[in-house]
Formats: sequence, C-alpha cells, structure tokens
Amino acid sequence: VLVDHSSLTYDPKPMMDDFPDGKKKWTHPIIHLLQPEWALGKGLESMESIALEVKKELETAKKNDVTGFKSAQAYFRDFDLSNVSEDEAQKALSILKKSKPESYDDFKGLKLPTYASPETTSALKSYQDYLLRNIFAEAGRLDVCVFIHVAVWVTPTLKPELNDPEKLYSIFDNDSVRRANTKFVLLHTGFPEYHKLSSIITQYPNVYVDLSCPPLLEESILGEFLRISSPTKIMHGSDGDHPEYIAYAAHNTRACLSEICKWFYEKQHFSKSECYQMAELVLHKNANRLISS
Repeated sequence: VLVDHSSLTYDPKPMMDDFPDGKKKWTHPIIHLLQPEWALGKGLESMESIALEVKKELETAKKNDVTGFKSAQAYFRDFDLSNVSEDEAQKALSILKKSKPESYDDFKGLKLPTYASPETTSALKSYQDYLLRNIFAEAGRLDVCVFIHVAVWVTPTLKPELNDPEKLYSIFDNDSVRRANTKFVLLHTGFPEYHKLSSIITQYPNVYVDLSCPPLLEESILGEFLRISSPTKIMHGSDGDHPEYIAYAAHNTRACLSEICKWFYEKQHFSKSECYQMAELVLHKNANRLISS
C-alpha cells in the first residue's frame, strides 16, 4: 500500500496505522514548498536559503523512509518547466514580496495565491519553476521517485490545460533533471489523454505510468499501454483508502489483464508463462521494484 501522505509532517505513522507492517510505503507532498508564503513565513529572504531549506525537508523525508515525492501541481498550474536561474528566481521573489495576492485558492488546507497582475503571475511561475527543477533533481540524487498527478476527472478544479501531458517534456528534457536520472510515475493513466502517456513511457526509460483510476480503467486503456510499451513500465493502483475500493480496483485491473492477456495469447502467440509474467509485473512486481527499495 502506498499512502499519499499529505498532512505536511515528517512523521507518516498516524496515517499508516491501518495498514499492515511490511506492506506500506508513503509519499511526501511538495506543493507547500512552492508557495512564497512558506518561505517567507520561515524568514527566508534569498533563493539560496530557500533552496537549502527545501533540500533539508526532502532529506528529512528520505531519512524517514519516504518512497516518493508527490506533485499535485496540475490542480493549480501546468507542467511547463522553464530553466530559471537563481538570479531570475531572486528577482521573481522580490516582486512577489511586494505584491498582495488578489485571492487565495484552498488546496487541502494550503492557501494558493492568485494575482491580478500578469507580471506577478509570471514571477510566481518563475519562482516555482526554479524550486520544481531543484526538487525533481534532488529526488534523483536521493533515489526517490516523483509521483505526478496527470488526469482530469470528478472535480472541476482539474482543468485540461493544466494536465496537458505534452508539457511534461519540459521536465523530462531538462538538463538538471536528466543528469539526476530521476524516476517519475505518472498517476491515474493521464485520463483522458492516456494516448500521450502511452507514447511518453516508451520514450523515457525513467518514466512510468500507474492505473489508479478504477472507475475509468478499461481494457482499451490498459491494452494500449501494454501493446505500445513494455509491461515493466505500468503499475496497478487504486487511488483509494477504503478496503472495498482497494478490492474493487484490484478486481478491475485483473479483469482487464485477463482479457488483454487472452488477446496476446490467442492473437500474438505469447506463451501462458509470458502472459502470467506480464500480469505479475503490472499487479505488483513493478511496484516492488520501484518503491520497495
């Protein structure tokens, strides 16, 4: 069980007591680290000191056996990552310090600022881009996966333009991120743009996809992933914490796999052992390899 630990604390135990020992891992959120008020509230005035404080938090999470860092940025901004220098980020911070947000959006108890001025909105993006690049690269250095929400469904706060998978290329092609060899897991199949994710996971050896959208997962989605990409790049998921929902997700993935493996066996002449191996990789072996170390 991989617990999305979003209570903004270093100690994951309170959220994990319901799950059996030896069968649970946790992710640490990064969205709060991107907000200027987080840094200013700590009395941090320079991008150098802010970057060091961010690094310290990530390292502390790693010491507490974190499995991944979770980015839910697609709830409030897109994936486009500009290569912002420290000086440019410092200038952006100066603009933000002088500007009062027009309003705040709430995200799981976090106050996310919005600005009326295009200049200040641009400054916020530059500030966040600098920190995101550092976080993604640091994750690679720490050998911790980055989990990125990529899907539009259920809540109207998720917008297609903010979840456009094409903009993920700016992250995966960034020099600092590439050198760090950071592993990325793209969550929820990228629905409804799963066609783009099926291509992306074939292009980057360090990028994977998970299936945690049980009500939407069907044979056509999982089948496309398996026909185009390697079964080593796809992971089962539930996106739920109730036993019934977790069981339903497992049942749905197994049902889809059954039909897809039947096609591989009958039409593509895969052996039974190859079909079983494919199913095992998707259901648990990929997750064990990526997040159980």
